[in-house]
Amino acid sequence: MTDWKGPALWFLWGALMGFGFLGVLSIGLPFLIVGVLLLFPLSKGGRPGAWMALVGAATPWFAFALEGYLSPDCIDGMSTISPSGDEQFTCRAMASPDEFMPFLIASSIGSAIGVAMFIGSLRLRPPRGPAVASDGLENEE
Repeated sequence: MTDWKGPALWFLWGALMGFGFLGVLSIGLPFLIVGVLLLFPLSKGGRPGAWMALVGAATPWFAFALEGYLSPDCIDGMSTISPSGDEQFTCRAMASPDEFMPFLIASSIGSAIGVAMFIGSLRLRPPRGPAVASDGLENEE
């Protein structure tokens, strides 16, 4: 059975740091601080799964870019009130979905590198099971 506690904590650390950097000019600073504080027990505990930090860090950026790509905002417009009291808003310029493409690409690459590191770590693990001595008999540990 695979232990997912280490990778889950590394993912949480990456997500906190990614969100913290994304929102550092507004609400991101507390997330950065919690992420830095979480790094100390993670690095001392020898928990496996540090590759998940890349996936976690890319996740908030991917969500931000995907939302911006799928629903561009009006960045310049004017509001008028008609004689009947109805407000009408006219949009002059829309944020282009293409502005979010670098974020989508970079966060996808970051996640892909993290997943590739995970697959590589699975291949490098020694096989589980009883140790076999050179004479073909099982060693008891």
